[in-house]
Amino acid sequence: KDGRVFPVEVSSRGADIEGTTTLINIIRDTTERKQAENALNENLQNYQVLFNSVTDAILVHQPAADYSAGKFIEVNDAALAMLGYSRKELLQITPMDLMSKGKYPVSAFADNIRYIEKNTEVVSEFAMETKSGKTIPVELHSRMFKFGGKRTVITLARDISERKKLEEEQKKLRYQSEMSSRLAAVGEMAAGIAHEINNPLTGVIGFASILIEREDLPADVMEELQIINSGSLRVVEIVKRMLTFARQAKPVRSSVNITELIDNTLDLRSYVLKTANIEVVRHYEPDLPLLTVDSGQIQQVILNLILNAEYSMKKAHEKGILTISVKKEGEWVRMSFRDNGLGMSAETLGKLFQPFFTTKDPGEGTGLGLSLSHGIILEHEGTIRGESILGEGAEFTIELPIKPSDKVPAANDMTGVVQGLTKKASVLVIDDEAAIRALIRIVLTQDGYRVDECDVPQKAMDMISNNNYDVILLDIRMPGVSGLELYSEITAEWPQMAKRVIFITGDTSDASISNLMVAKGIPCINKPFNIATLKNTLNSILSRAN
Repeated sequence: KDGRVFPVEVSSRGADIEGTTTLINIIRDTTERKQAENALNENLQNYQVLFNSVTDAILVHQPAADYSAGKFIEVNDAALAMLGYSRKELLQITPMDLMSKGKYPVSAFADNIRYIEKNTEVVSEFAMETKSGKTIPVELHSRMFKFGGKRTVITLARDISERKKLEEEQKKLRYQSEMSSRLAAVGEMAAGIAHEINNPLTGVIGFASILIEREDLPADVMEELQIINSGSLRVVEIVKRMLTFARQAKPVRSSVNITELIDNTLDLRSYVLKTANIEVVRHYEPDLPLLTVDSGQIQQVILNLILNAEYSMKKAHEKGILTISVKKEGEWVRMSFRDNGLGMSAETLGKLFQPFFTTKDPGEGTGLGLSLSHGIILEHEGTIRGESILGEGAEFTIELPIKPSDKVPAANDMTGVVQGLTKKASVLVIDDEAAIRALIRIVLTQDGYRVDECDVPQKAMDMISNNNYDVILLDIRMPGVSGLELYSEITAEWPQMAKRVIFITGDTSDASISNLMVAKGIPCINKPFNIATLKNTLNSILSRAN
């Protein structure tokens, strides 16, 4: 009557009333029910909007009675986007189908569901496979609830590919930092060892040289002295190589015949190669140009490749063939070292030049050889690479650039010739090593010098004030007061002595020492030195002073 429209539900049926067919209509006002239905539909729509607005994938499934995987009953849009399936496809598969295509053990999955049932929320990481077969790492947040009287698991899955990538990068940075720290420690240790070895070695080489010059010694004694001297010089080279390994020595480059360097290195291993039944085949292109390299460093690389090939072939079949080829290609010289040993997998090849990575048995390798070789070749602006097939041997190729010769004379020539001495003079030797002081005193006294010794830096200033010394030989590393500190005190008191000091040291790896010597033009004799080097350096100072 008032014009209001409202929903009704009409139930109609016919009836016979007093012989007349009558239609009976029962009308029920359904306004409240319709309102309730509309509210429910609105809530469902809101739920769907909220469900699909979550950026993480939501996967809902009901496990079977035995806790094995049941099918999904609901998924959101983010799950479809992450996994590449349509909604219809996802609702037809189980969680096990996503766990690396069923590679995840069923029993482990069931145990995981039981664990979820006992806990409020479970956080875990898995690898899921998309429809295209791509594997992605995911972080899962799972919890269980009752839905329709059945156990139901709702899981939020987050793609953590970027996080994993960042973690790997951070892991690599930490690894590199650790390796740098280790190598720095090795460098410090090597420098210290070199200093400790070079001090006594100077005495051994020096006194052996003095005895060798005598003409009254029996032939057998002379032969033994030659062996002592030769062995000592060999130790000198070992110490140099040790410092090179630790990157404590600057490269000294000169023009080198690379095939001669290879042959010399092979000579070092000739006995071992023969007894191991390893045949060496050489293919050297004629008329190869000289290369400007640090021969010691490149020999170190060559020796490491030979040693690795030896090990691989002996492990494979107690014999083998090592083929070494050298040829010129454009502005490069290419060297290859091919063996028929064990070979390497693709995974191993990818780690070859990582510090401390080794395929050798424990105690047989440090994992530093190829890493340091890689660094040396890069310093020479070259390339080094390895190729291999597991079971079919390996080949390492080195390419070095051809450059104009840039010879750098060795600063400590162990076979030098003594220059003519221009003056007999007064010399003060300041060194805490008695053997070195004695060696210098004997050598110079024989040539007419007046030599005083001082083993304690604190006494040196008194000796200098009471004597007129033409030259001071000053050890850099001494207990109490260092040679550098003493040099500063001497030159402050007697400025004219600044050009009359010669440093002697068993460790030239310290940058501050090197910088000072270069800046002030102070000569330095590196231990172990030979007599010719000592006399020539002394003569140079005296000539300049005159």
